[in-house]
Amino acid sequence: MRLDGLFLTALLLLAPVPGAPAQELMERGTFKGYRFRVDLAAFNPDGKLLAAGGGDTRGGDLKLWDVATGKEIASLPQYTNSLYSLAFSADAKRLASGSQEAVQVWDVNTHKQLISFKVHGPGASDVALNRDGTRVAAVCWKQAHLWDVASGKELASFPHHVPISGMLGAAFSGDLATLAAHNYQSSYSRLPAGMDVQGVGPLVVGLIADVTGNIRYAFLFLVLIVWAAVPVLLAVDVVAGRADAQAYVAGAAR
Repeated sequence: MRLDGLFLTALLLLAPVPGAPAQELMERGTFKGYRFRVDLAAFNPDGKLLAAGGGDTRGGDLKLWDVATGKEIASLPQYTNSLYSLAFSADAKRLASGSQEAVQVWDVNTHKQLISFKVHGPGASDVALNRDGTRVAAVCWKQAHLWDVASGKELASFPHHVPISGMLGAAFSGDLATLAAHNYQSSYSRLPAGMDVQGVGPLVVGLIADVTGNIRYAFLFLVLIVWAAVPVLLAVDVVAGRADAQAYVAGAAR
């Protein structure tokens, strides 16, 4: 559940009103006390526990909430960065989080960090735990990883082609044996250096994120590029272009 529009104050839970049409929703609770905006939220498998948090390079918050009472169960003290991904294990005993700098695994009962794995590039945009939380997998910049939680040993690592560290869609199977991801390989014309045209955007975003340490600057760059194209688009004479095209077609038909 991605909540990019919420800032600092509250997280809203919505649920159907019993006996009411499906489109009618009511607020179940409001969870406050965040110093940073809430970027992500995830329920445990039985829906009784909610993990939610967010942050940036200044710090972050990751909290556990009791859904029925609306009470804060714990604030995970060693969480101090942006939040890109969240996942509970199937037995609900462990929680994995992915940030700009690390993949962390937490014990849900003790609220303590079990282990932290350093990641590079824009961060870990997708994380997953196996059923008992003994293994954690993550999609990071150009590379997917599988670690053993107890020993901290990397069990597997392989390259992938998920744009911008998986932010356009990736998912692990329950046993962590398979990664399904959007394929952005392309047969478009290539640049002189052999670089795929479609890959230029993700490459630039990755470079800016690496240099600045904050992927938000990379997206700001993309916004500026789009705005720079607006004057060019406004200068296009659509009517004249249509007339030229019609004249060309008429001449070719003679």
